[in-house]
Amino acid sequence: MIITPKDLKARFAYQFSGKHLGRTHFRGWFPVFAKLCEDVDELLGEDKRGFNWLQIKEKWGTGHFYWEMQGSSTLRLDLRSPGQLTSIRILEQAAGSAQPSLAERITDLVRRAERETVTQCIVCGQPATISDEEAWVLALCDKHAQVRRTADNWSAWMKEHALFPPEEQ
Repeated sequence: MIITPKDLKARFAYQFSGKHLGRTHFRGWFPVFAKLCEDVDELLGEDKRGFNWLQIKEKWGTGHFYWEMQGSSTLRLDLRSPGQLTSIRILEQAAGSAQPSLAERITDLVRRAERETVTQCIVCGQPATISDEEAWVLALCDKHAQVRRTADNWSAWMKEHALFPPEEQ
């Protein structure tokens, strides 16, 4: 059973071995991301095609999982207006790419996982709604939305409670 990012990286080392811009793992969304790694691994089969997670982060209250694979990557543009987030994605593929449908299927898995994070608390994984009471838009359950409203230092509280500590990364 995968319980920490360190465990996940040990199981799917190839997914974390390439260049990256940063990989932040949030406790509440970690089961969704771990399942995504399993699904990608199953889809790739024996030929891992240089697959790599480029960036794992939170943005606009949802998980964002950026990846690249030999000959393919995605470009994403997020447009935010009050109560609405629109994401435009462009799948970039090298000319003559042997498996364009594989990249499209990975993109579909990623989109599905990202949509799940919108309704799960970033801290605990319980059902959540988007909280945009502050400048930082987050998916929070009622309990953690209340904590956010009363915390003296929300950023420090998030680091302590929502992120995995460095030794578990």
